[in-house]
Amino acid sequence: MAKIKRFICTLLALCMFAVLLPAVSYAAGVPEWQDSAANGAKGTMELDTTVKYAGKASMKITHDSGYKLNVYRRIFTKVPVKGGKFYKVKMMAKAESAKMVTLAFEYGSRTSLLPFGGTYDWRDFEVTYKHTGGDASIEFQILFDDKAKGFWLDNVEMYELDSSGEPTGENIIKNGDFESGDISGGSSINLDNVTPQKNVINSAAGYYPLYRARNITIDANDDDWADYPLMNIPTDPSQIFVIVNGAEINSKMKFKAAYDDQYIYQWVDVEDDKYVYINNAGTYWQGDSLQVALSDFEDGYGKEFGIIHDEEENKGYVFNTSEEYKIKTKRKDGHTIYEIAMPWTCYFKNGIPDKFKYCIIANENDGDGRTGVIQLASGVAEGKLNDKFPIFEVMKPIPTGGRGST
Repeated sequence: MAKIKRFICTLLALCMFAVLLPAVSYAAGVPEWQDSAANGAKGTMELDTTVKYAGKASMKITHDSGYKLNVYRRIFTKVPVKGGKFYKVKMMAKAESAKMVTLAFEYGSRTSLLPFGGTYDWRDFEVTYKHTGGDASIEFQILFDDKAKGFWLDNVEMYELDSSGEPTGENIIKNGDFESGDISGGSSINLDNVTPQKNVINSAAGYYPLYRARNITIDANDDDWADYPLMNIPTDPSQIFVIVNGAEINSKMKFKAAYDDQYIYQWVDVEDDKYVYINNAGTYWQGDSLQVALSDFEDGYGKEFGIIHDEEENKGYVFNTSEEYKIKTKRKDGHTIYEIAMPWTCYFKNGIPDKFKYCIIANENDGDGRTGVIQLASGVAEGKLNDKFPIFEVMKPIPTGGRGST
């Protein structure tokens, strides 16, 4: 009886331990790769012989669970690394209606795999990793924190770098070309037919990867913004809010953002044939202007800031903050350009968050008062509520030459 009791206690302990861990399994037909689902996350992982970059197959992942704290999936494989060594990852990826897909080594810094938006054709990514611990076997993982109709990987390679930064040795990713497993048929695509994608994100997708700023000068010029993702607004009817019935809202906005340890940088180009501004902290929003809202996940709205270009003074202003900010604005050929560096401390008092909520709108006034707005999302002009604000994720790597990051 004592032995039976001990057996039952041991079994109960093992069952309790299993509940605490995400479910991990080897996906059928994809040797060397594992699928770990946390807190009920749902999706699939399989070899795809129809959609592939080269060879006979790629790996396709779908993720059916929407964003919810601690509900996510990890697709990962183990790689052997040496202490103090640098490694280079190269891979091809393709996405369809995907949100919040990232790459990480163990649980370190993440690199967004959606810098071109939630849908894009095959693109090459390069990521450099330094292993700061001792010799070990670590997890190379792709994480899914929100829905993805389809995400494909192919030609995944990882090499140790020598002292001159050149790849050396063998590819330490096993089955990174996905040629091993249950494959029937398939052939290589014609690489000449792959259409290059621009570094543009769908502004209605609800997600923006915020990359570290690199030599950005606040001068209202865009020559130092080439490597950062662009959002065009509007791209969806929900991004136009008409205030005066029958008014035609014809303005357009281009938006980019970046960050460093002190500032959130924003570059905004609003195209509007007429420009009517009000340089007053209480009523600026009735004229052509910007409104920016920052929020964490606990706040119902966050903090809002107003931004204008004073055409007479040829000078920009930021309202509703006592923090030291940087701004340069100009009006030229029907475009109003705003370049702003807002300190993190204007809202975030406890350091730089990993993720936060952000929204920007452009008010329109053609001379007869405020008629409407174009907006990244609703919640600023249509009530003060952040539930539809996009998520901005702070990414440590820097994008280079249109690739994911290095």
